[in-house]
Amino acid sequence: FGMAGFTAMAAVLRTSRLKKLSFSGNSSMLGTTAKLAQPSFHPIQLLIEGVQSNTSLEEINLSGCGIGPDTAFVMEDALHGHPCITTLILKDNPLGEVGLRSIVRCILPESSPVASCNVCGHSEADGSALAIQYRMAQPGGMYRLNLTYPHERATLRLLLRIDERAAGGGLKSFRFDTGPPWPAPEKDPRLGFWIVPTRGIWSFTFYLPLSQAAQKTMLQSSVMLSPWTSEAGKDVPDTPISSRSGTQKIASGGGGVGGGGMNSSGRSWHSAQGEVDLSTGGFICLSTQTSHHKRSLFFQSDNGRFSKEKPRHPRAVKIA
Repeated sequence: FGMAGFTAMAAVLRTSRLKKLSFSGNSSMLGTTAKLAQPSFHPIQLLIEGVQSNTSLEEINLSGCGIGPDTAFVMEDALHGHPCITTLILKDNPLGEVGLRSIVRCILPESSPVASCNVCGHSEADGSALAIQYRMAQPGGMYRLNLTYPHERATLRLLLRIDERAAGGGLKSFRFDTGPPWPAPEKDPRLGFWIVPTRGIWSFTFYLPLSQAAQKTMLQSSVMLSPWTSEAGKDVPDTPISSRSGTQKIASGGGGVGGGGMNSSGRSWHSAQGEVDLSTGGFICLSTQTSHHKRSLFFQSDNGRFSKEKPRHPRAVKIA
């Protein structure tokens, strides 16, 4: 089988009632480079991609088919939400570490019906596998997806699911490099998987939505400073300290020695002298001020405003 054969098989799977499917030993790459204009990828990816439109398969045997990390990634996407597949036989394939991770993610979810997976005789990935842009630990980033390739289409479908789950869909997490009109992918009305184009290039930046805890922290750290005066008798600049992601540390500057920083939640101050625990009063860091002799951090707490000086001994001084 080459591209033409696996494309035909993928189309048949949509209406097939087949229970078991085996292409064991079919590792031929013929048909992938017959024309210079054609992309080069393992044609069995077209068959695997077609599994997402099937609801009857219970067992798939692709032993000795030359399945690498990119093909395993396509399988991870295609089996997402499949209601019936209980057995995967993937022996003697160059899965590599990345491919094994994709297979593990196929069977780990509680919703997955897969009860048996055989990867005996797997080996390191060979040089024919294509690079995967998607990173499970940090999906956010810049993408340029050539949708002619099945593993790039799988990447797009994964990002669309993340966008739908975390941001409510509507491409809210996508920032395209070109102006409108933007793409408008749709879902399969019968099975609910995302239907994406099979040609063209999508170039965009994907912004992973903030969690509720991160949004709360960002709102707290963005409180505007009201007019008041520091201990040194100087006006505090009305620029709030805000955080757009994760933990933001304030670099030590001006007079004094020793580095320091405060996390974005405003709960502790890390300094050369140690860490000051500010977890007892709902503190919010408002701003900083650096003079020739000291550096001060200004906080708002439930009991009033106070400052923390650097590099003196870390202690909270209440402001009248």
